[in-house]
Amino acid sequence: MAVVKRCVSCTMPLFREDDIGAEFDFGPACVHCVGPDGKIRDCGDVFLGGVDFFVNNLEGVSRELAERVTRRNMRSLPYWRGREGCGCLDGDEATEEEFDSVLSKLMNR
Repeated sequence: MAVVKRCVSCTMPLFREDDIGAEFDFGPACVHCVGPDGKIRDCGDVFLGGVDFFVNNLEGVSRELAERVTRRNMRSLPYWRGREGCGCLDGDEATEEEFDSVLSKLMNR
């Protein structure tokens, strides 16, 4: 089985070449996370994109849960660790059970 590349900014699977917005030394980023300037969008934009994705694509996921899931996901990524000025990552994150439940819904849609 082939290894699927994932976006360094949001973990979106990059199944096709046109899913990739840019390639960096530290890895690929998806078209949703790369701005018109060819750089990864700011933390707040990526965060809101993740929240909107979960709310709009998964039944039963509230905005509050989507925020906590997105926060947990982004905090787990080396790209966002230690970056200053990203207040959206401050606050509660999803529990392991909540995170797993939302990922299971995502995989089964």
